[in-house]
Amino acid sequence: MDWQNGAALNQNLGKLSDEEKFFIKNHGHKISAGMAKREDKDLPAYIFWCPDCENFSYDCPRGSLEEQHLICHRCGEKIDFSPWWAGLKRELKSLLAWLRGLENHAEG
Repeated sequence: MDWQNGAALNQNLGKLSDEEKFFIKNHGHKISAGMAKREDKDLPAYIFWCPDCENFSYDCPRGSLEEQHLICHRCGEKIDFSPWWAGLKRELKSLLAWLRGLENHAEG
């Protein structure tokens, strides 16, 4: 973990109640930790629990909106952070492609 993420994690963990830490750890919640600088941009940052190394971590979302993830800075594990509707959107795209294929087959 780089020192900036470690310092930000420790600073923000100190502000959380035991209940918030419990929900992060046991329910996969991610808690907003304000803004962080990455590549000269201010991005939202989150505290989360890494089930791989069993530690709290701190990161900004990475990847496209439908495939967002956070990376644990202790072990490098990718933690899913895509919105709830991302899986639904993928399934709908697949269903539409299948229906178009049926339509094309019926016309041909």
